[in-house]
Amino acid sequence: MAPDDDDMDFPDVDAMTDEEYDAWFRKEVELGLAEADAGNLIPHEQVVREMREHIERRRRERAEKNGLSSSKLHPPSSA
Repeated sequence: MAPDDDDMDFPDVDAMTDEEYDAWFRKEVELGLAEADAGNLIPHEQVVREMREHIERRRRERAEKNGLSSSKLHPPSSA
């Protein structure tokens, strides 16, 4: 199962200088490459499934916040 956004360690990129953001981004890429080199990979199908779940959860949350039905916003995909 994918971690919630609250579980992820994302900095406030809007508060960063360009140099700070660049350093953070490069560090994250290096960490990701090291994970891949160690064989810690996530299958494509799992990523797609988790992203679809995430998008649908956000869509429902936004609809509820605005007093709408999420089914009226976007019809279910056939994918």
